[in-house]
Amino acid sequence: MRTVHVCADGLGVAARQLGSHAAAITTHVDPGTAGPENQATTSVVHAISAQLTAINAVLASRIEATAAKLEVAGHHYAAGDHLTTEDLTE
Repeated sequence: MRTVHVCADGLGVAARQLGSHAAAITTHVDPGTAGPENQATTSVVHAISAQLTAINAVLASRIEATAAKLEVAGHHYAAGDHLTTEDLTE
């Protein structure tokens, strides 16, 4: 198992990057003209587009939750580090 080195600022950066990824995922891409409305594949394209939009929303929600946890972890890490520094200086 590898050791992961973290710092409060790094956790905040990771959280913001995840927030950007979540925003990118939820950007709706219109399939454009899928064909004439009476064509069978047109309804399939619209149905798949709706499903992908729903999936993207779920994924974005999970990414945002992870980002929020990283942000909280960064604050806790910084607070703990600050308290440790105070303990050492007393």
